Amino acid sequence: MSFNDYAQLRDLYRRARLVVVPIIETDFQAGITTVLEAMAMGKAIITTATAGRTEVIVDGETGILVPPGDTLALRAAIQRLLSDPQERKRLGENARAAAESSYGLDRYAGRLYQHLVDAEPIGGAAG
Repeated sequence: MSFNDYAQLRDLYRRARLVVVPIIETDFQAGITTVLEAMAMGKAIITTATAGRTEVIVDGETGILVPPGDTLALRAAIQRLLSDPQERKRLGENARAAAESSYGLDRYAGRLYQHLVDAEPIGGAAG
């Protein structure tokens, strides 16, 4: 499926009952944009407990983490959330609150600024 625009993608998130992001361990934060977008849309998230996701999703609070490669655990988590609208709502609300408090543009810009302030200039300190 291809997307014509960002609004179309946001509409798919809006209509989803939950968002599932199974990832294998990688050297980069694969899938993190999808996880953060789903959080911003207030969706319950199921993802793999791999680097990058475990720093964002708190298991049982802002989403559900399953072991990488464990298809039975992934299936059980999907079935559980599909059958429990109250839990989907709770996780989605918690995810939205976390996205607003920790991953908004102001927080991102502040962290980026601090990294730049803390970074040593290339070649050592100017003098």
